[in-house]
Amino acid sequence: MELEENVNKINNMALENKPFRITVEHWGEKITVEKDHSDVTFDEYIEMLRALSRGVGYGQDSIDEVFGS
Repeated sequence: MELEENVNKINNMALENKPFRITVEHWGEKITVEKDHSDVTFDEYIEMLRALSRGVGYGQDSIDEVFGS
């Protein structure tokens, strides 16, 4: 019975829709981008990486070169 209860707990945790966060700590600063849901699409993920890249100081030309424009 204990195993079944643990499996149910794990399944319920997996279904919770928590925020999706990407954080960079760099030169004493912390930059975070966040979506309010955990089931982000790949396009949302790339947009988050683009925003994070701007936040840490990369120029738009460099970002577009890596991620496309």
